[in-house]
Amino acid sequence: MKKFLIVAAAVIGALCGLFVPTIAMAATPMVAVGASHSCYLSSAGAVMCWGSNFNGQLGIGSRNSSAPFGLSAPVSVSGLSSGVVSIAAGNFHTCALTSGGGVLCWGTNLNGQLGSGSFLDSAVPVLVSGLSNGVVSIAAGGEHTCALTSSGAVLCWGSNEFGEAGIGTVAPPYHFNTPVAVAGLTSGVAAISAGYGNTCALANTGAVWCWGSMVPYGTSGASPSQVSGLSTGVSAITVGEGTACALSSGGRVECWGKGRYGQLGNGATSFLDYNLPVTAIARGVVAISARAQQACALTSAGAILCWGINYLPWANNVTPNFSNYPVSVAGIPSGVVAIAVGEDHACVLTGAEVVLCWGHNSYGQLGDGSFLDSAVPVAVQQPSIISLALIAGWNLVGNGVEAPIAVATTFNDATKINSVWKWVASARTWAFYSPSQTDGGAAYASTRGYRFLTTINAGEGFWVNAISSLSIPLPFGAAVSSQSFRIGEIRWLLTGWNLIATGDKPTPNSLNCILNVTNCTFTATPEFMAAVWAWDAAKQRWYFWAPSLVNNGTLASYINSKGYLDFSSLQTTPAGTLSPTTGFWVNMP
Repeated sequence: MKKFLIVAAAVIGALCGLFVPTIAMAATPMVAVGASHSCYLSSAGAVMCWGSNFNGQLGIGSRNSSAPFGLSAPVSVSGLSSGVVSIAAGNFHTCALTSGGGVLCWGTNLNGQLGSGSFLDSAVPVLVSGLSNGVVSIAAGGEHTCALTSSGAVLCWGSNEFGEAGIGTVAPPYHFNTPVAVAGLTSGVAAISAGYGNTCALANTGAVWCWGSMVPYGTSGASPSQVSGLSTGVSAITVGEGTACALSSGGRVECWGKGRYGQLGNGATSFLDYNLPVTAIARGVVAISARAQQACALTSAGAILCWGINYLPWANNVTPNFSNYPVSVAGIPSGVVAIAVGEDHACVLTGAEVVLCWGHNSYGQLGDGSFLDSAVPVAVQQPSIISLALIAGWNLVGNGVEAPIAVATTFNDATKINSVWKWVASARTWAFYSPSQTDGGAAYASTRGYRFLTTINAGEGFWVNAISSLSIPLPFGAAVSSQSFRIGEIRWLLTGWNLIATGDKPTPNSLNCILNVTNCTFTATPEFMAAVWAWDAAKQRWYFWAPSLVNNGTLASYINSKGYLDFSSLQTTPAGTLSPTTGFWVNMP
């Protein structure tokens, strides 16, 4: 009933030309696109991202610091499997609005755009200082972020190099790592949009105010200034780089600002800048999105029209590489309900919650499992469910997907789980959790010199002592690459015992070759690892492999003499491979 009342209030407000911010009660499926990454919010309130992760903008707890610097399939954002109602993507950071009105951000923080009170990057969501509740909408620009409160006030943080924070001045230090109030906008705002160096707000009267780098293109710089000609009737706004567009009654789209690449969409052959709104599309538009020097619109007929520079390439690589009027994007499916434009790619969402993207794909930002550009929309991969199959007793399992496991919420059934253990190689100690203990085992861990276990990160193996058989799904995520365990990479194996998991299904021999960086070009098997061990819970026996025994021809006899199992008999697909749910020990010399 509450959700219906909120929707009804919004409809009535639109009909009357008034807009009143309301606290979101449930997630509305949507897509958000940054410079080279993309994110999707499901109707269940879960957030998944893909594409560039060099700055941690995917929120999975780690970065991709080597080529291709990103992931080509969706991964779950750490801690955001539910409870999110809206998302926003900046150039290299991402933010989420929770159902409680709180704001979380992750990724690069060079200019304080995470709002955490520091300038340190974060690969996991962190709470924006002072914004644990009371926020109804968020917007992420190139290097700044803004929030709209339930009272209709606007707060911004991050870069203020061009006055985009809206505090009335542009002066050192040119950035803020906590929210600051936008001058003059303490109430009466219904929506916000942020671009690169500029920001706009839609008043509840239907008027538009902007500030930042668009001066002299219709605004006055560091303080909000009303856009001439847009005093009423506007229902949505979107901001690019020095350009903004407004959606008005009847589905009319008007744009203003920089026009040198045709990003105003008015068909003018002079490619001039305009400080007054000019018409790009006269009627029939239901949603708009802009970024950098391009913009796109979703029509009531379900078509996507785009204009501006053709970085996407939304016009099938037509020449010239820009258009000063809206052109139709080929291959758009029926049922599209939302669109988001990035710096060089774009994505749409259908009513069936299918995401399709097109454009550049060098960081995997199209999410189709490849790194190949596409001039037509391609479907983002649907994450497959991978589950841990546990039996009563000790199970050695692994997290071979690029998403962390929250231990307390995943293993909280004390009737089925006795304890969970993870080896911390860097400290040479165990981390422990038990759902039967009121504190999860924190006190027990402390008295024994252990660590309290809260998270199983991507690429980690762990032990589960189960009371009975059960199946536990892993979070959605791309496969953990074996290459990430090489020397100098993010999961560099240490000398001694390491308990790990990988998602690309290597055999012990192929893993040894990958870690050695030689791809086994030598005649003999490289002895980069000392040994690999995996536990078979059903058979209560160990699998064993050692390259030194392979080279001297005694591996089979040694396995038989000790009662171990040969990895070639491991019942996985393909046979003998280490599955994403297999935890295994690697002893490094």
